[in-house]
Amino acid sequence: MARRKHRPLEDQPVPRRNGSRVVAHCPRGITNAAAEELINSADRLEVFLPPIEASGRDPGILYVLHDGVLYRAEPTRRGISYHGFPEMKAKFDELTGKERRVVEAWADKLGRRTEFDAWLKTTADWTQT
Repeated sequence: MARRKHRPLEDQPVPRRNGSRVVAHCPRGITNAAAEELINSADRLEVFLPPIEASGRDPGILYVLHDGVLYRAEPTRRGISYHGFPEMKAKFDELTGKERRVVEAWADKLGRRTEFDAWLKTTADWTQT
């Protein structure tokens, strides 16, 4: 059975408890078409995670900044589809130091580091929801 995209209810990204986990949900304006456009954006960052990096396959994580929100997309079916969601600081902090520096340098290159840092600060307490 295919996974059905949840329907956002709020105008801003929000955290929701899913059992013992807190997950971030996209705002109402992120339709399937908008999500696909963001994932295919020329400004996206592709992060290759081991062992995938060594194989030269698809990126393990995609990042985009949109309307002040840092979005992360991970493969649902490698090479076919990704699932995107607002990034949370707790999840971002699970990356290695090298991976975090790559993402931070990308935000610097885009001239959007202030926006990037502000978003992670916004989500710092979302794990407590």
